[in-house]
This record gives sequence, structure tokens and C-alpha cells, in this order.
Amino acid sequence: MAPKAVDSAVIAKTFTDADVRAFADVVGNHNPVHFSDEFAFSTFFGRRIAHGMLGASLISAVTGNHLPCPGSIYLSQSLQFLAPVYPGDAITTKALVTKLREDTPFATLQSICSNQLASPGDARTFAVFGTVICVAYWFLVDVDDFYCSKVLARKAEAPN
Repeated sequence: MAPKAVDSAVIAKTFTDADVRAFADVVGNHNPVHFSDEFAFSTFFGRRIAHGMLGASLISAVTGNHLPCPGSIYLSQSLQFLAPVYPGDAITTKALVTKLREDTPFATLQSICSNQLASPGDARTFAVFGTVICVAYWFLVDVDDFYCSKVLARKAEAPN
């Protein structure tokens, strides 16, 4: 079924120290603010923080698994990091479909990642705010026989 503007999805994850370390190993970012209590204490965060992109990665999980449909692929993303994510924080990510193009498979989502202290209007509890534009594959497998037959014909003509 094709998504609608206003469809939404929510996922949650508590980021552990092991998650922070695994993410650092994957991306190669071993900034001491993520690993050294002594160093992190000297920063304005006052303690170790998780990588901002680790928190934002939940937006990718919502987009790829839920909205606008399973299998959606990022085209672009803009993010604002509003507050740190600390190891042990429970982050809830909510995404909302705000725009669907009827002539293409493109969809726009707004997303917010908030911590366990989330309180409406308190930006300190919102870790990441983002906008995602993605390709939503519902468009390619919709029940519109004309369009589906064109897609199937192109696949049949493609060299193996």
C-alpha cells in the first residue's frame, strides 16, 4: 500500500558503551570525547558522549525499515544536532511523511530523535532533528498496471 503524508513511525534504542565503541571502530572516529572520561569532563559536555551520527543513524533505520515503506533509500538528509547523546541514553526516533510526489517515487520525511527526558518544547531533550528525501519503492510495485508493466518491460530488456 502506498504511504500517505502524515504517516509516521517510531523506533527506540538505548545506546550502550559497546555501541559507541563498535560505531567508532566501523567509522574510524576515535575522538577522545567518546572514550576518555578525563578528556570529556574538560569539555562543555562534562562527560563522554556518543557520536552524533550514531544517534542520527536511527533515522536511517526508520527510513529503510518503515517509512515511507520498507526498502526506501536515502537521496539526501539534513541534520541539526541539538543536544548530545550520552552512553546509556534511550533515544526515540519519530519520523513523519510530510510530502509525497505523485509523479515520482520521492518522499520527504521530518524526523526527531529525543532522549528519555523528552519534554515538549524543551530543545535540550531533542538530540537530532532531520529532514530526509528518499526513494520509496512502493511507487515501483504499486497496483498501477500501466506503470508496473513499463518497469517489468525495462527489466526484461536489461542485459543480464
